[in-house]
Amino acid sequence: MKKILLAILPIALSVSCSKVSGFDTPDTAALAAEQVAKAKAFSGRTISYEALRAKATTSFATYEENDAFEGYVISSDEGGNFYKKIYVQAADKSGTIAVSIDKKGLYGEYPVGAKVQVRLKGTTVWYASRYSLLEVGYGYGKTAGGNLKIGHLTPAMYPEVLLLTGEKASISQLATTFANLRFEARTQANKLLVLDGVYFKTEDVGKTFHTSDNQYNTTYTLTDKAGGTLPFLTSSYAAYIKDHVPAGRLRITGVLTIYNNNPQFYINDIKGIEKE
Repeated sequence: MKKILLAILPIALSVSCSKVSGFDTPDTAALAAEQVAKAKAFSGRTISYEALRAKATTSFATYEENDAFEGYVISSDEGGNFYKKIYVQAADKSGTIAVSIDKKGLYGEYPVGAKVQVRLKGTTVWYASRYSLLEVGYGYGKTAGGNLKIGHLTPAMYPEVLLLTGEKASISQLATTFANLRFEARTQANKLLVLDGVYFKTEDVGKTFHTSDNQYNTTYTLTDKAGGTLPFLTSSYAAYIKDHVPAGRLRITGVLTIYNNNPQFYINDIKGIEKE
């Protein structure tokens, strides 16, 4: 890979559209069919997570080889906790990459469980150490706080980078289940997990998932009978912010993210919380 100073990337672009009331709108069914055909016709190399991680550094670089990473979508922006990023977990659960896309409502095109092929040639790749996460996008920039961040693939680019393969997997196939919270968070970073037999703290039960005194995220604590704990976060943009924190023994499905070495558990939507 080659380090970059400017985001000038040679990604070929093409999208399917249909005329509706004088406007061009994406034909999602046709686009999906095209993507499946393209994924099957790929003549490059399929790269493992371990091999890709070995290539990625904390410097932004243009990916030059004709490689593709394949895995399953484990995040959804439907519930509002994930925004303009799709988490793709390797089939063998060895790791996860995030694809940065400048578009909302991606859950309709790339639902949780869909297998995808991520075409890497011409994209920008780096390892975001703050999030313990390998990211794929277009160029780079800075956050409002001055931290480096990967740039988004544009709406015209992403269908050529993130291709549906036509295969799907269930949550039970993709998730790793734990009966308590005493697992090693670093080894499960950015993976889909099912937490069995967990509880919210008694003092938090009945509160709304997000409270107005928190600008961005509201954090509660999950506990288990063995005394383990895990931060549970809800974004201020989540669709379920006015729902109330439930009591009792729960089974919760979500993605274990990392921020500055601290684990943070996010659900994709409120359906990720089930009473046992």
